[in-house]
Amino acid sequence: VSTQSTWGKGDWGKDSNKWTFDLKLKLGVVNNSNVPMYDQDAIFWMCWEDARQYFASLEVCRVHLNWLEARHSAWLPSRLGCGECFDLIPTVTCQVDITIVQESHITREHALGAMPTSVDIGFTILKYNGDLEAGYEVIAYCPRNITSQVSAEAFLEAGHRYVVQPLSFCLCQSVTPRKYTLVVHSSAPVTVERKRSSEQLLCQSVMLPLIKSGRRQYLTAGVTLYSPKAGQKESGLTIVAENRTSSTCCISLDASESSHLVSSRGSLIVQDTLIPRTRQILLILAPQMGAKQYSLSLSMQFDVSQENVASQFPPFELPSLHEPVPFTIQNEKLSLSNMLAATLEKEKQQSDRQTKKLHDLLNQTLSSLLTPIQSDAPPLISTVTTISNTPNVPEQTHPIPTPTEPIPKIEEQSTQPSNTMNIDPTEDPNFDEDEAIAKALALSLEEDDDDDELAQALLMSMKKNDE
Repeated sequence: VSTQSTWGKGDWGKDSNKWTFDLKLKLGVVNNSNVPMYDQDAIFWMCWEDARQYFASLEVCRVHLNWLEARHSAWLPSRLGCGECFDLIPTVTCQVDITIVQESHITREHALGAMPTSVDIGFTILKYNGDLEAGYEVIAYCPRNITSQVSAEAFLEAGHRYVVQPLSFCLCQSVTPRKYTLVVHSSAPVTVERKRSSEQLLCQSVMLPLIKSGRRQYLTAGVTLYSPKAGQKESGLTIVAENRTSSTCCISLDASESSHLVSSRGSLIVQDTLIPRTRQILLILAPQMGAKQYSLSLSMQFDVSQENVASQFPPFELPSLHEPVPFTIQNEKLSLSNMLAATLEKEKQQSDRQTKKLHDLLNQTLSSLLTPIQSDAPPLISTVTTISNTPNVPEQTHPIPTPTEPIPKIEEQSTQPSNTMNIDPTEDPNFDEDEAIAKALALSLEEDDDDDELAQALLMSMKKNDE
C-alpha cells in the first residue's frame, strides 16, 4: 500500500531490504534504468496488514475522466426557513455524480482541540411527474450523517426535471443558518438552477424515501409507521405515520430520555392526530452540534377512534413540515394505478387458467360421449339391447342413463356386417344436447372430485343461459 506524506520505519520503507529491482519496477518506484520516479521521502510503502492496524478508515475517490463539473453554494434548512435546493435539467440521458459539501471554516474546523461543528447532512433526488398532484418519484437518497460531505450517483433521463433537496435538521432550532456546496459531475451537459425550497418539497423529500425503502411497523390494520432501516445508518431518527383507514388515529411519542438530540418539533414529546387517508412526519431527531455521541430512547402509544381530536403540543417549528398530507400529493395516483394494473393482470391470468380447465373438462366430456361404450363396463342404472337383423348374433348390453335422461349414441360392437340398427338419441325430437352435457358433467362430478368447482361453475353457467 502506497501512502503519501507518511513517515515511518518498517517493512517496505525506503530503507527496507525486502525491495527487489523487479518489484520496484512493477510498482513504478523506479524506471528501467533504476532511477527513482518520485521523492522517496514523500511516499511511504507498507504491507496491507500494517495499513489495517494503523489506519482507522479508507476513502475511495471516484474519478470520472472527461466529465463536466458544476459547483454552486446555497443555504441549509434552519429555523429561518427551508433553505435552498437545485433543479437539474439534463439535455440528454446521462449519468451524474452529486456531492453535497457542508460549510467549513479553517480556524473553526481545523484548530487543534477545537469542538467539531459539523451538522447532519444528506439529500434526496426527486423527479417531477408533471405537477404537484402527480407527485414525485425518488431517484436517489442519501441518509443524513455527521460528515463533511455526502454523495450519490444517479441516471437522469432527457425531457424530465429533477430536484436535489438537502436534508439537515440540526439547525431547526437555530437562527444562524449554514451554507453548503453542491458539486455535480455529469457525463453530458446538465442545467443547474438554484431556487428557494418549500415545506411541501422538504416534507416529500423526507417521507418518500422512507415509504419506498424504510422499515415498516404495522400498528393496526391500515396504520403504518416508517423509519430508517438499520443498514441506512442515519444520524438521529425520522418517523413517518400513514393512516389508510377511515378512522382517526392518535399517536404519542416520548423521546424525553434521549440525550444530545434536537427535535424538529421543539420538544422530545409529541402527540398527534392522524386524520384518515393521510401521511405525516411525526418527529425528526438530529444530533446536537458538537456532540461526539448521543443516546436515543423512544416510547410510543396509539389509539384508533372515530372522533377527530385536534393536534396537541408542541407547535410546529416549520409550519407545514409536520402537517398531514393527502395521498394524492404523495404520488399515490401512480402507486395505485400500478397496483390496480398488477391486480387486474393477476386476475386475468387466474381467469385464463380457470377457463382453460373448463374447456379441457368440456372437451373431455364430449369425447367420452362420442367414444363407443365398451360392453364390459359396469351398468349404472339400466341396460339397452342392441337389435340386429343378422341371425345368431347374441344380445349385447351397454350401460346407459335412465330412460328419462337423453340416451347417448351407442355404436355396434359386433364384428358382423354393418346392417346393424343402432339407437341414435340425436334423432329423438326431444333430445337436448345442452342437457346431455350437463348430465355428463354431473356424472363426471361423481368420478373426479378435483373438478367439483369447475363442473359446478359450468352447470350454473348453462342454467343461466337456459334462463
